[in-house]
Amino acid sequence: GCSSLIDLLLGNVITIRDCAFSDCISIKEVIIPNSVTSIGTQAFSGCISMEKMFIPNSVIEFGYFICESCTGELHIECNVPDGKEVNSSYYTFDGVFDGSDFHRVIIGDNVTYIGKYAFNGCGQLESIEFGSNITTIGMYAFLQKTSETTLTSIKIKATVPPALSSKTFDYTWRSQSYNIQYFDIPTNLKIYVPRDFIDDYKTKWSYYSGVIVGYDF
Repeated sequence: GCSSLIDLLLGNVITIRDCAFSDCISIKEVIIPNSVTSIGTQAFSGCISMEKMFIPNSVIEFGYFICESCTGELHIECNVPDGKEVNSSYYTFDGVFDGSDFHRVIIGDNVTYIGKYAFNGCGQLESIEFGSNITTIGMYAFLQKTSETTLTSIKIKATVPPALSSKTFDYTWRSQSYNIQYFDIPTNLKIYVPRDFIDDYKTKWSYYSGVIVGYDF
């Protein structure tokens, strides 16, 4: 097994296969090289000691749950494709980063698209930072599965508000008594946008207008 592996140095590889480093519980840092174009399902699942992970813009293909239970900080410089719907009645999806426990996600300037369900169910997420070129954030991309969500800060550098789909940053829960699914905006959430463009954001992101704040980046 790889339970004692702490440092991971990847050579000139192209594909990281399904479950390749699953349950490598001692890995602390992963810097994926620019040669990699594909990361498989659960490739780093269970790396519970992760402190930092970097994914370059060379990656164009992903599986699902690739960082399930990984903690720390994730920095990505590539677009993230759509996940898939498993059960629409219970809002169950498979997303690329579904089930990860990252506290901080940094989405770099190379990224234009974050697909639907991408970070669905990331219950430990505290902050998200978007670069200046993001244009689309998909449906339920950061949907939290508990009312005890920790998400408090979203920073977006783009001067043009990205296209935003339904309930992107909400949390959700199901009433057992009435079998109804509820959604709401996290209580302490603030969305920081370029100060000179705050009116554009409040108009185009009207659902979140009450938590949008002008910010000098």
